[in-house]
Amino acid sequence: MGNENAHQSQNTDVPLTESTSETRALSDNEIFHLLSNSRRRETIRYLLETRDPLSVPELARYLVAAEQETPIGDVTREQYQQVFLSLSQSHLPALDTVGVIQYDQSQDLVEPTARLEAFVPYLDPPSTETDSVQSTVTSPESEERAFDNWYLVAAGISVILLLAVTARLISIPGELVGWLIIGLFLAATAATKRIDSR
Repeated sequence: MGNENAHQSQNTDVPLTESTSETRALSDNEIFHLLSNSRRRETIRYLLETRDPLSVPELARYLVAAEQETPIGDVTREQYQQVFLSLSQSHLPALDTVGVIQYDQSQDLVEPTARLEAFVPYLDPPSTETDSVQSTVTSPESEERAFDNWYLVAAGISVILLLAVTARLISIPGELVGWLIIGLFLAATAATKRIDSR
C-alpha cells in the first residue's frame, strides 16, 4: 500500500515538472546563446517566416542557399550534406531541448512551437515571401547600385549644364558652372553616405 502511494506520488510529480519546463519563459541568456550562431539564427528566422512544420532536407537546402547567396537549385550535394549533418547533430537538438521546436529525428521533421515567438523582438522582421532566400538586410550589391545612381545623376546634370552653357542656351559665368558641378558631386557623396549609414 505504501509502495502504491509512493508510486502515485512519483507519477503526479513528473507531469508537474514537465509542465513547468514547457511554460517557463526563455531567459535572455538562453535566447542570446541560441542566436549567437548564424546557422541557428537563420533557422529560427526561417521557421518564424514559414510557421509550418518542414523537413530537415528542405531546411538544409534553404540554409545553404542563404549562406552561399545562390538559388536553391544550385546547391551542391556536398554543401547540402554538410549543413544537414550540422543541423541534425547540433543545432536542431539544441533548439528542441529548450522547447523552441519539436524535432522528430526519425522522420527528419521540424515543427515550430509557441516558444519561437520569444525570438521575434531580437530578429529583423521576416520576409513576406517564403520562397525568398535573401536577408531583409540590404545587400552590398544593391547599395553599390544606389551609389552609382547618385553619381550618374550628378554626372548627367553636369553634362547637360556644360552643353547648355557652351551652346549659349543659358548665360552662367564659367566659375559658377564649376561650383555648381562641385556642389552636385558633394550632394551625391552626402546621399551615398546617408545610405551607407542605414
